[in-house]
Amino acid sequence: MRLSIVILAGGSASRFRGNKLLAHVSDSQPMLRRVYEQCKPLSQHITIVTGAYHNAVSELMDDDADLVFNERWQEGMASSIQTGVAHVQARHGGASHILMMLADLPLVTTQSLSVLAEVAALKPDMMVASYWDNRCTAPAIFPRRYWHQLQGLSGDSGAGRLLNSGMYAGPQKTIAVPHPEAAFDIDTAGALKKLM
Repeated sequence: MRLSIVILAGGSASRFRGNKLLAHVSDSQPMLRRVYEQCKPLSQHITIVTGAYHNAVSELMDDDADLVFNERWQEGMASSIQTGVAHVQARHGGASHILMMLADLPLVTTQSLSVLAEVAALKPDMMVASYWDNRCTAPAIFPRRYWHQLQGLSGDSGAGRLLNSGMYAGPQKTIAVPHPEAAFDIDTAGALKKLM
């Protein structure tokens, strides 16, 4: 398996009322930097899709971070997914799988992501989703055969519907992996305070 990682960091974080990507979490790292560092051991090809806070993210990340600006970020998460997939196809054509990661999941670790990658390596033709609260969500790994469906997403719902429908399809197309670390996303300042 040749894994490429796309970190979605394009939204305006309206519920947070500010740039949560730069918010410091318990280890004093900005949240986006923490997420990026946890992803690094899994792949040499990491793309960060930016949007509302592109300039601030550019200043935060080192030169080794591959940033791509989603000009349509206001359309919702689907447009950032499309931007990320197109970038991987153009820059990392040898990739067989894409790990879609959200930038606001500070409890996700290299170890917890590695479990997803191990399952994907064993079942390379299936989507592998994080599973909590009886639903399939990101972080999730998509084999190349599903990239065209990612390109067809719309709005702000992301790939959840694709993952969940694949869970119950016949034959099954999604493997659900328990991933409690993915359940804690930073949508509001209050959520951040709970983590501190």
